[in-house]
Amino acid sequence: MGKFFAQIGEELELFAAQCGWLDATPEAPPAQRLADKHARPDTRSRRRRMLDDGNPPALPDVGHAHYLVAHWLSTGCCQAGLGGPIPLSAAELQAWQAGSGHHLLPWEWALLRQMSVAYCAARQAGTEAATPAPYDHARNAPDAPAIDRQAVEQNFRALFRNRTTTAHPAPKRSP
Repeated sequence: MGKFFAQIGEELELFAAQCGWLDATPEAPPAQRLADKHARPDTRSRRRRMLDDGNPPALPDVGHAHYLVAHWLSTGCCQAGLGGPIPLSAAELQAWQAGSGHHLLPWEWALLRQMSVAYCAARQAGTEAATPAPYDHARNAPDAPAIDRQAVEQNFRALFRNRTTTAHPAPKRSP
């Protein structure tokens, strides 16, 4: 059962992180802010910008865990903190359970908390305009080719080894 819960957790965390990234309002790069001192900054979230442009945002499929997404969304996803959104606290989740009448199993409770942490982290990181989306359908699709990191690393080392030996040949030693 451990693998099953781990896989559900990964899917739900990816969903929450994508939501956080979409709900972030990216800041313009410093150079652009300096150049456009009098320009009014765009305060729309990525999600709003995408919807306004006619591009529905991509969200990962969570399969049968959709009820946990519904629970998480009804909790409010996060709490308000002094410096911005913060993850849901245990007290907040307990209050939500009591108020909503839902009784969560311990693993469901833990996943809602993990989703809140992932959401807040992605929302904070998403304020950087260059931050890539946590979820990309082409990259995260189940049929996407897996990257063999070790093979890529070996190929890069071989490439650079060949470049250094051809660019700077070793001096010949006299007998």
